[in-house]
Amino acid sequence: MYTRDKKLLVNTILLPILIYPLIIAVIAIGAFISMKSDASGIKVSFQGKNIAVMEAMKKTKGVKIIDDRVYNDKDILDRTIDAIIVLPKGENEVIKIKYDSTKKTFLFNKITDSIQKVKVNYITSVLKVKGLKYESINPISLRSLNEKGKEMDMFSVIISLVLPMVFLLFPMISTSYLTTDIAAGEKEKNTLEPLLCTKSSRYKILLGKLFFTSIVSVIISLVSVLILGLTAFAAISAFKFQMSSMNINAFGIMISLIILMLTVIFLSALQLALSFFAKNYKESQMLVSPLLIIIMVPIVMSMFLPDKSIFYHLPIFNVVLLLKQLTAGIINFANIFIVIGWLVVYIVISVVLSIMAINSEKFIFRV
Repeated sequence: MYTRDKKLLVNTILLPILIYPLIIAVIAIGAFISMKSDASGIKVSFQGKNIAVMEAMKKTKGVKIIDDRVYNDKDILDRTIDAIIVLPKGENEVIKIKYDSTKKTFLFNKITDSIQKVKVNYITSVLKVKGLKYESINPISLRSLNEKGKEMDMFSVIISLVLPMVFLLFPMISTSYLTTDIAAGEKEKNTLEPLLCTKSSRYKILLGKLFFTSIVSVIISLVSVLILGLTAFAAISAFKFQMSSMNINAFGIMISLIILMLTVIFLSALQLALSFFAKNYKESQMLVSPLLIIIMVPIVMSMFLPDKSIFYHLPIFNVVLLLKQLTAGIINFANIFIVIGWLVVYIVISVVLSIMAINSEKFIFRV
């Protein structure tokens, strides 16, 4: 067996299956440890005195009042304390919250929420003396719920944003290495020409390479997502987090897997065409790398783009947006059919390009 074949086995199959899930596990554990640290509470001190605010802070879950001495800005930078609430003497003056911005977490929102409740209680008491209700000056209240009527916790929101990226990122990376080695790599070690001279048709050779890269990439992605799920479950059990259940259902999981497989086939065929055109392994990497960067752009942008119908007709954009819907438990059959339809079109085009590449002597053996 050639040295490159051994490297192919290790670098593009074994290592991704082992390392990618490990990377996800480390990141997930780090995130949960950070969340656990938040859950243990943030240390808050006061400058000044306001009985109502101080009492509200004491009743706020996750906030620890530290009053053994007077703390200053230097204590925040030294991480001795997490935040200092500067309380004014007058009732109409501004309350200031000082904190280390590099350490601010979602738990800090509880401080502002508690102070807001103090404000509402004060206004309510003043209006009550005048025979009025607070609702008369605040007729509209807001409460954010998901489509199932439940409040979404921050963990579920993050998962719905990150999971589509994980579902696509690892298959793209693993596919690029595989297609580069089994196409341009074959040229470089002079095994492609003997392979094309065998009884097997070039069409079958292409399909074999395409199925190989697609299957390995899907396995890597599924293992990575499985490890992420197991890590999340273990961390939730160990740290006893309270969170709403994930909204994705069995049908959503099935559609996600179909979308994943179609996307991997599309990317594999497209990268095979580029790799067949390259003279050697190095040139193939130069051709494929810009493609990965181009594909990464819609993955990142889709996290912030509005859910407009036009994006369901654009490559990669449509896949990420649909995966976001599915992880949120939203089943929109029109969008599902549109995305699957376009993926089939992309696959046909990329496979045709790969067939044209492998059938063209001038193209595949260019000098």
